[in-house]
Amino acid sequence: MSNDKSIIEKMPPWVIGVAIIAVVIFISLLFFSQNPFACSRDSDGFSCGFIREPTVIYEKLHGYFYDWDETGNTYCSHEILDLGFVDDEVSITARATGAVKNRDGNLVENKWMFRGYKHGNNLAIAYVTERPPRTGNGVYYLIQNQGEYAGFWMGVDSPSGKTIRCPYVLTTTEKRGNESCELRWPHIFSPTNGCYEIVFPSNGQPNSQSSRDLPRK
Repeated sequence: MSNDKSIIEKMPPWVIGVAIIAVVIFISLLFFSQNPFACSRDSDGFSCGFIREPTVIYEKLHGYFYDWDETGNTYCSHEILDLGFVDDEVSITARATGAVKNRDGNLVENKWMFRGYKHGNNLAIAYVTERPPRTGNGVYYLIQNQGEYAGFWMGVDSPSGKTIRCPYVLTTTEKRGNESCELRWPHIFSPTNGCYEIVFPSNGQPNSQSSRDLPRK
């Protein structure tokens, strides 16, 4: 008789039953769990467990920003972002759709991809045109105040190819049809707070000047 067999025969039946149940439960968790199981070793020792996949919670937000029409007049444009917050982490993903002008001056539907981070009340996200050629790219830098984000977007305007900066607001509620951006956010949208072209001279030091460009992306 082997030692292993002798040990098993000396074990109480309830111990063997509990061990079998524990093995069955563990295998069931591995089979039905949506999270992978992994083991790792660090300075504290060896540990195993299920790796929880982050939960992305998408929220539909409305973006309002200054733009210029063909005659150089300022108007407030609108876009819808499906912004995804990953649990309580800082990682952010999003997509947006809208109509922009191409190099021939025609309106075409386009899509943009967003990646970014949230730190406290600060929101920093970058965007790029989803469909090649990726002519539209830039960043938003916004600060949260009373449930809304306000700040600016800066990026490469298409089709002009210039780098510009304009005020921007991101909110959960769509403004009323007869309500202007200047009336709802007077400290963000005003004649003294418009769009500026970011000029990079030969010495590499950027400076700003007023810009009357075509739509941004």
